[in-house]
Amino acid sequence: MHRFCLPRPSGRATTGALVALALSVAAPAAAQNTLHVSTTTNVQLGPDLVDDATMIATGPVGPSLTPSPSTFFSEGHWQAVCGFVPSDIDGLGRRPSGTPGSAGAYAFSFLANEGGFLDGDVLGFAVGGGFEVIVSETELLAALGVPSANIDLDALDFDGQGCLYFSLQSDLTGTVLGMVEDGDVLCYEPATTKVSMFLTEPEIQAMFSSATGLAGSIGDVQAIESTAGVLWVVTQGPSSHDGAVLECSFNPRILVEEDEMGLNGAEIDALCDIGPSDDIPTLTMTPVAAAPGDALSIELNGDPNTIYIALLSGATGWVDFRSRPGFGAWYFDPNDPWLAMFLGPMPPMAVTDGQGSFAGSFTLPTAPVFGLGFSGEEGWSFQVMALPSLETSAPFRVTKL
Repeated sequence: MHRFCLPRPSGRATTGALVALALSVAAPAAAQNTLHVSTTTNVQLGPDLVDDATMIATGPVGPSLTPSPSTFFSEGHWQAVCGFVPSDIDGLGRRPSGTPGSAGAYAFSFLANEGGFLDGDVLGFAVGGGFEVIVSETELLAALGVPSANIDLDALDFDGQGCLYFSLQSDLTGTVLGMVEDGDVLCYEPATTKVSMFLTEPEIQAMFSSATGLAGSIGDVQAIESTAGVLWVVTQGPSSHDGAVLECSFNPRILVEEDEMGLNGAEIDALCDIGPSDDIPTLTMTPVAAAPGDALSIELNGDPNTIYIALLSGATGWVDFRSRPGFGAWYFDPNDPWLAMFLGPMPPMAVTDGQGSFAGSFTLPTAPVFGLGFSGEEGWSFQVMALPSLETSAPFRVTKL
């Protein structure tokens, strides 16, 4: 039987709008929070070059803190959940009905049309695997009154009432709101199919200048986070702040400076503030493409001093596990023969250290034991579960060479 090796773990910490804003209570600073982000271009995190389709967890963030960025959703995770790896994640938000940390919690958009989806679609992870369209580009264009136009969503998030806040990559003329600039933030209400202006680019520019004392142009809104009734934004400029987070409140301020992100000054184009319930175990493996008999390196970030059991399957599937905390499903075919080998009394397991980390290895079987993923690719899927909470990680898939 193949098992996770159990060397001594190496530690790594886990990772009228103005009126409404004037009346709102300012949200607490993001200090010591963890943020999920995506960068505009590839970024070097320690020895790893992380691409712009990877979602990164960085935290704690704030003055005098030392963040420890790590990947929480990368190529192998996309492959396991959807059978498709997008070229770039351009917007990231939270679905109002989603359980924190689960597959149903996230909404996102792509930089380009790909995988049969449009760059103006708001997407989520579908029950059963793959993607689903939450709000379509066609729906937004109809609300804007320009059904034959094309748009790319540059930033997005939902509030607790289901309003979709979004910003466009490019200016758009002829809408029911007149000219929409790429630095404007709009609100779309799916229940009424109405769209309204929430904040204009000049208003955000004025808030940025008030918070920083800088007159440099913000250029564009790259990312949005709606929290506690207040909007946070990441702007494209000036370059000293394209990785910083601005709170758009009655007393605007920079919540997180660029150099407090731990991302080497990278420009951010997606942002999501997360809480403790979102912080589920993260399993990553390298390489993401391997041959039978190859050794895989394993990194697991989770709760400190916790036992995690691992399940492994060749064929991808979907088994509902939303009754327990974590990602909400097992992405395995329950009839997979390799999975059956590991469902005995002693499945593979790992124990995290005092910082919640585990590092080990696993050797793929030399026998032809593998299965088909969502896109028909051959390979192997892995997922872990904490004991005794039964909290699951997102799955990770290694493609067979």
